[in-house]
Amino acid sequence: MPPGATFIVGGAIFVRTGNGGAGARDAAGTVLHCDLAEHRAFWVWAAVEFLRHTGARIEEMLETSHHAQVQYRSPTTGEIVSLLQIAPSKTTRSASS
Repeated sequence: MPPGATFIVGGAIFVRTGNGGAGARDAAGTVLHCDLAEHRAFWVWAAVEFLRHTGARIEEMLETSHHAQVQYRSPTTGEIVSLLQIAPSKTTRSASS
């Protein structure tokens, strides 16, 4: 869609901006950065799915990198399974005096 073209989403009219990114201006003149909104939405989804599938805490998720992924070979089938190794952010031992 060329810059300056209008389009309608959900009954609202927008004008495509020419800023190089996927941007649009609404009737009030507010610039909407659609590419940035899509980027943020993806990472919110990815974080929610990570937490949902692993049961990790947010602190643990923030410290996870590709180095936390290890391979395990099943001794019975020889199948390689990818595992996520997460160091706990809290300990379960209690402080005793």
